[in-house]
Amino acid sequence: MIQHYRDGIGMSQDKLGEAIGVSSVSISNMETGKYMPSLEHMLRIRDVLSIPWEAFEGLTDGSKNLEMRHYCHMVENNLNKRSQDIVVQIMKTVVEGFQEKENNEDDEGKG
Repeated sequence: MIQHYRDGIGMSQDKLGEAIGVSSVSISNMETGKYMPSLEHMLRIRDVLSIPWEAFEGLTDGSKNLEMRHYCHMVENNLNKRSQDIVVQIMKTVVEGFQEKENNEDDEGKG
């Protein structure tokens, strides 16, 4: 999906990576499904490529996808760019905290 929109505006993987702060290898991995973009990167990609929210359907399981789309629409429609950036940073921190907690629980289960 990312490649479709990127190709549609004639943008290289290098330029997209530069625009969102990742390498062209990361863009390639996102396009081939080897790597799922973080919410922060997804929002940046969406902004750079003008991808409609509907195109992100199916990237997560149904209930999480619906919740994420609803939340992203709310953020986009009700906050200015600076506030959107703050919300993305907060969300990133929360997600990283949950991931760390899950990793710790997995490690405890193995021990």
